[in-house]
Amino acid sequence: METSKSNRNFNYKKGRKLSEAALINGFKNSPVWKLLFFKPREAAWILLNQYIETNAAILSYCYTSVFRCLPGQLVCGVAITVMSCSFALAYNSTHLITPALAPLATPVVPFIPFFTSPDELYDMAFVRVYSLPLALYCCLMGVSSLVNIIICWSGYSKNPTQRGVSYSYLLIDFLFSKYLNVGQFFIQFVETLFAILIGAYLVYTGIDTYFGWFLVIISGNECFTLMSEKSRKMFTKAFVEA
Repeated sequence: METSKSNRNFNYKKGRKLSEAALINGFKNSPVWKLLFFKPREAAWILLNQYIETNAAILSYCYTSVFRCLPGQLVCGVAITVMSCSFALAYNSTHLITPALAPLATPVVPFIPFFTSPDELYDMAFVRVYSLPLALYCCLMGVSSLVNIIICWSGYSKNPTQRGVSYSYLLIDFLFSKYLNVGQFFIQFVETLFAILIGAYLVYTGIDTYFGWFLVIISGNECFTLMSEKSRKMFTKAFVEA
C-alpha cells in the first residue's frame, strides 16, 4: 500500500543481466527446460528473444564499460566482459567476411586462445584488423572492466541492476553542482548522442569507417536502452500514483 512516506524514486533497469550471479539464476529458473519437451515452438521463441536481448546487453556493455563506473553486481562480471571483448574482436577481425557476422562468431572467440600461439593471437587482435583504434578500444574495455569488477565485488555499488554512473555526470556534478542541478539521465542521454555524432563523423569522412560504425551501433543501442528505462519508470510511477 502506498502512503505519503512510500519511496517513489523507482529505479528499474531494463535489459538482460549477464553477470555470473544473473546467469546462474537464469539457468536454474528458466522455463525453457520444461517447454523444450512440451512446447518446443514456444521454447524456440523464448530462446530467440533471449539471444536478441543478450546481444543488446553485450552492445550496452561495450559502451558502459568504458564510459561508466560503479556498475551493479548483476550487470558487471567476468562473463559479460569476455563476451563483449569477444564481440569487439570478432567485429574488427578481417577473418570474417563481414562485421555483421560478429554476433555469430562471438561464442567461438573465447576458445581461440586454447588452440592458437601467442604470436598468432597478437596478429589476429592487432594486425589483421579493420581498425587499430577499435583494437585499442577493446583493450580499454578489458582494463576498465577489470577495474569495475574489482570495485563491484568490493561492495561500492549500491544498486545491483545499475549499468554504471557516467564519468561526465560525475565531472559536471563536481564542478558545477553549486550552479546546475542536472539529472544523470540527461547527461547520459546527451553523452550517447555525442558519441553517435562522433561515430557518424568518422564514417562520413572515411577516417575510420569500421570504428565509426561500431561507435554508432553501441551508442545507439545504449541511447535506446536509456529511453526505454526512462519510459518504463515514468509509466510505472504514473500507475502507482494514480
